[in-house]
Amino acid sequence: MSSGAFALPIDPAAGSMGGATIDRVVPLPPTFHQGAIPFHRGWLSLAYEDFGQGPVTIRVRVLAVGNAVRLDEVVQFAAGRTVVTEILEGDLAASFQYPAPGQQGGGKPVLSALVEFDDIL
Repeated sequence: MSSGAFALPIDPAAGSMGGATIDRVVPLPPTFHQGAIPFHRGWLSLAYEDFGQGPVTIRVRVLAVGNAVRLDEVVQFAAGRTVVTEILEGDLAASFQYPAPGQQGGGKPVLSALVEFDDIL
């Protein structure tokens, strides 16, 4: 058995102005042996550093096969790392939006998405 992980920054697009909305999509490994590589389980986490600014509110969506949206939540994250969800069979990608709809943005948060997975048979 082995495992792996990758992290992607959730930050403004290159060339965007300072107060721009952050919209990012993170690919998810095909768990439960649904892809060419036999991954078994996976988890999606969000890491956040507030540098004394307090919690951040983010919209998180998990996109699944058939144009389905399995998860669509507005979540408040404190500094540190928080597990968002286990990656389920059929999950394709996760998206993050800051500020969340209806919320005020407070500068540029320092965010990263972490995807962990294993290939146990």
